[in-house]
Amino acid sequence: MSMRGAVSTGRLLSFLIAGGLACVRVEAAIADIVSIHPVKDNTLYQYDPAEGDLSNARGLHFFAGETALGELRRGVLAFDIAGNVPAGSTITSVSLTLNMSRTPGSTPRAIELHVLLADWGEGTSQASGEEGQG
Repeated sequence: MSMRGAVSTGRLLSFLIAGGLACVRVEAAIADIVSIHPVKDNTLYQYDPAEGDLSNARGLHFFAGETALGELRRGVLAFDIAGNVPAGSTITSVSLTLNMSRTPGSTPRAIELHVLLADWGEGTSQASGEEGQG
């Protein structure tokens, strides 16, 4: 084999190895999309001295915001991230989709999200009727 042929073969081999490594690297970088549903949820009703602490853990509805009477409702959700995302993964984006209904008027409403720093119980409470009053 001539020197020229050895150089060409060496270059070809280098390109094949580099191409193979590039393919492996691209394959490892492909992102997975994971949909995670809450493992628990609850609606906390603003404290009323006459009624005490109220919540709606087992109800069909989830409330967040202020009622027509000015009473606050706080919806809380818990997600098992560690049980659904492989260890060592990097989460690059998150979205939360909620359906807002029973809102007076058609004006858009802003909903804020906050991190809860302590665990909370879902319990067995279930509000009666339309559930908005606890």
